[in-house]
Order: sequence, then C-alpha cells, then structure tokens
Amino acid sequence: MPGQTPSDAQRPIKITVTDGGPYMVEAGIPIYDHEGNTITATGVYLMCRCGGSKSKPFCDGTHRSNNFNGQEFASKDTAAERRDTYIGDGRDNL
Repeated sequence: MPGQTPSDAQRPIKITVTDGGPYMVEAGIPIYDHEGNTITATGVYLMCRCGGSKSKPFCDGTHRSNNFNGQEFASKDTAAERRDTYIGDGRDNL
C-alpha cells in the first residue's frame, strides 16, 4: 500500500473494536481527507466511534465522558418486520 513503511507492510492489517471505546487501527492503514491527501499512514492509531471527538476522525477520549457504551446489536426481526411503509403520491421508488 502506498505510504506504508516496510515494517507496516510486513504486519497484518488489524482493526479492533475496543470495549466501550474507539477503533484501534494497526499496520499503518492510510487515511485520506476529502481532497485525497494522506492524514496518517503508519503506526497504530485510534479512530472515534462515539461521534463526540473534537479531533475526528481520531479519538480524543470523549467517549469516557459522553456516556458512550459502544454496544451495537443487529435486529433479529425479519425484513418484513423492519420495513416501514410511507404514504406518498403514488410513485414507486426502487
């Protein structure tokens, strides 16, 4: 991958969801901004998962004070049970 150091390229890419906290990204996966510039390309870094960081996309520890618990559960309902019906003007949007 462009932007990786040789030591990063030899390590397996790993993203860990920490318990009640950020994503921990290892092996230098590069991050790019909206203009395609590399923000970071090496080492281990933490990415915000709570949405409250003032230094997004990176974690600044805000999850410790904003009651973020990080628990996410997929619905066990069927697709029909999760479907919403909206009354409109007769058009079908597929």
